Amino acid sequence: MITKSAAILAAAMLLGGCSTSLDHQLQTNDRNYEVSWSSDPSPIPVNDFFTLEVEVRRDGELLTDGELSVDAAMPHHNHGMNHVPLIERTGPGRWHVEDMLFHMPGYWELYFDVRDRGVTHRAQEPLEVD
Repeated sequence: MITKSAAILAAAMLLGGCSTSLDHQLQTNDRNYEVSWSSDPSPIPVNDFFTLEVEVRRDGELLTDGELSVDAAMPHHNHGMNHVPLIERTGPGRWHVEDMLFHMPGYWELYFDVRDRGVTHRAQEPLEVD
C-alpha cells in the first residue's frame, strides 16, 4: 500500500524535470525562453575563475535542440571578459560553463544567448561584483 507521503514524493520525482534548483531565473528579452543559472562559487569572485550551471526551457520544457553561448561585459567600461569560457552541454537543456572570469570589481552584465530554430534569443542578468 502506498502512503500519501510516498505518492507525493514519487510525483515530485517524476515532475523534477519541470522545476529547477538553480539560484537565478530569468527570461529572454522576447520572453520565449526561461534561463536558470547558478555559479560556483557563489557569490561570484573578483579575478578568480568560476563555473556556471545553466538550464534553458521553452514553454516549461527543457530545450532539446538549440545552442547556448555565455559572455559578460562591463558596459560602463566598454569592455567584456578577457577570457573565453568553455561551454559543454550536459543534457537536454543543460550546460556547464567553465573558466568564467570577472577580472575587476564593479557592474557586470551576464549574457545568455540561446540559439534555437535559426534565431538568437538573449537573456541578461545585471551583477555587482566586489
